[in-house]
Order: sequence, then C-alpha cells, then structure tokens
Amino acid sequence: MMLADLMFRKNNYEDAIFHFQQLLEKKPNDYEALLQYLQLLRRAGRLYDCQKYLEMAEKAQNRPRVDPGLSYCKGLYHRYCNK
Repeated sequence: MMLADLMFRKNNYEDAIFHFQQLLEKKPNDYEALLQYLQLLRRAGRLYDCQKYLEMAEKAQNRPRVDPGLSYCKGLYHRYCNK
C-alpha cells in the first residue's frame, strides 16, 4: 500500500496502477486502497478498469448491499462515470 501510495503522490500513474492492482487482487475488500485506485484511474483516464475490482470486492463480501465502504466506492464510480 505504501509503495502504491508513493507512486500515486509522485504522479507516476502506471506504476501506481500496477501496485494497486496487485494489492486489490490479494485483498479485494480493502476499501481505502480501492478508493485511491478509483481516483487514480480517473486521473489517468482509465476508469473502465475499475469495474473488475469493484466486482471482486462485491464477491469477497458476505453482505455487499449493507457494506458502507463498498457502497461508497461504487457510488463514487457511478458519479465519475455520470451514471
């Protein structure tokens, strides 16, 4: 998480995206990382890549409809996509 955040702050988007993807594949319901990944993809113009990780987070959760972290990330994704 620290390395991905460092790359994000240095505006090294491609490396930050790679590190966030590795982190989210191991821990799909780490919503702080998912939120930063979502914001990073928006800045990089690759917002369409986030859908896969939102679905992974939803599958990893027992009760996805009542999880506030997942709902916040999904809501922000829909706001960025103008849905």
